[in-house]
Amino acid sequence: MSMRALPLIIVLTACGNETGLTPDITQEDPGETVLLPALQIEPVDVVFEPVAPGELASGIFTVTNIGEAQLDVVDVAFTDGPRTFSFQALDGTALLPGESADWSVTYEPERPSAAADLAHIAVVSNDPERPRAVVSLTGTTLNPAFELTPTSHDFGDVDVGERALQELVLINTGAAPGTVEQLSFTTTSPELSLVDLGELGALPTVVDPGETLRFTAMYEPVDVPGDEATVELLTDAPETPIVQAALQGNGYAVDHEVEIFLTADDAWTGFVDGVEFTAANQRNWQKGDTHVVTLSSGRHVLAIQATDVSSVISGFIAIVKVDGAIVSRTGEGDWKMQASAPPSGWMDPSFDASSWGPAVQCADQSTWGTYWPADFYAEGAKWVWWTDSCRNLKQAWFRMELDL
Repeated sequence: MSMRALPLIIVLTACGNETGLTPDITQEDPGETVLLPALQIEPVDVVFEPVAPGELASGIFTVTNIGEAQLDVVDVAFTDGPRTFSFQALDGTALLPGESADWSVTYEPERPSAAADLAHIAVVSNDPERPRAVVSLTGTTLNPAFELTPTSHDFGDVDVGERALQELVLINTGAAPGTVEQLSFTTTSPELSLVDLGELGALPTVVDPGETLRFTAMYEPVDVPGDEATVELLTDAPETPIVQAALQGNGYAVDHEVEIFLTADDAWTGFVDGVEFTAANQRNWQKGDTHVVTLSSGRHVLAIQATDVSSVISGFIAIVKVDGAIVSRTGEGDWKMQASAPPSGWMDPSFDASSWGPAVQCADQSTWGTYWPADFYAEGAKWVWWTDSCRNLKQAWFRMELDL
């Protein structure tokens, strides 16, 4: 016969007390609760308003004890960042629960900057959970920005010997003063140059927002080939540290008819750009001579050596016409004179005659006759020499620079 397993039932019965209730279980006493400080910083990111270099922006971050015991701030110090940031030192501050302390921070940039300045301040305290907290500082500058107009200019075809001018304008379009530190001018030829520099002639110079500086470029070709130049200004503007303008021009030669009507007491020898010319009556002071030559645009030199053959009295008189119009009369100061023999090459365009004196109008024009030579007098020309007496020299040398 088979056996079936029967379940085992165990009944537990507790002994009751007089009330019939289960007795309380007493836990072990944990001891006194430990009170701790807790540090809070607001804001943890201080962002300053943008300021111009040299100006000051201020900010504040607040340290609060949100714990239940005294918070001791034992150190506040920069961990990195430029000298443009600073703060008010409050090391050793003790804060009771709920108390706060403000730290004043400042930003004073020295120079313009395209990027923001960043710094970090570490706050060290007795907060057991966060003994070291970090505050971030961000400062930005208001910057200058420069613009040079026009950025390019073509003078086009300019007659050789003529001058063409172009005004250049530099403006500070930024929000802060900026400094123009250096001017550079490079050219393929001295025929392109800068004139009337104004304030750019004394660099460095500070330019306020919206302020303009004006200066002038000049093209004065002396030959036909084209010329190029570049104006370059170096600034402290982060976005526009270099501004440029390109210049170009082309010399254009024009032929001119030059007529020289002259005589001298008693004789003369003439030169055009160092090339000698003669005439039929050059040894007869009572008759004028005309010499006609075709010259291209540019600078030329007319030179005359006058000789008093008879050693009695001296004088020189002349009229110069270009394309039929009078451009010079002796007595008007166009001619320069040397009273002693100059070095060789004195009649050439490259000769330096800056030390020569002016040819002086003779005080007594009647010496040669009140109405003679009538053709010269009619056009306003006067006899000239070294002194107004027009005497006592056997030879004299005259030069006139002629710009066509």
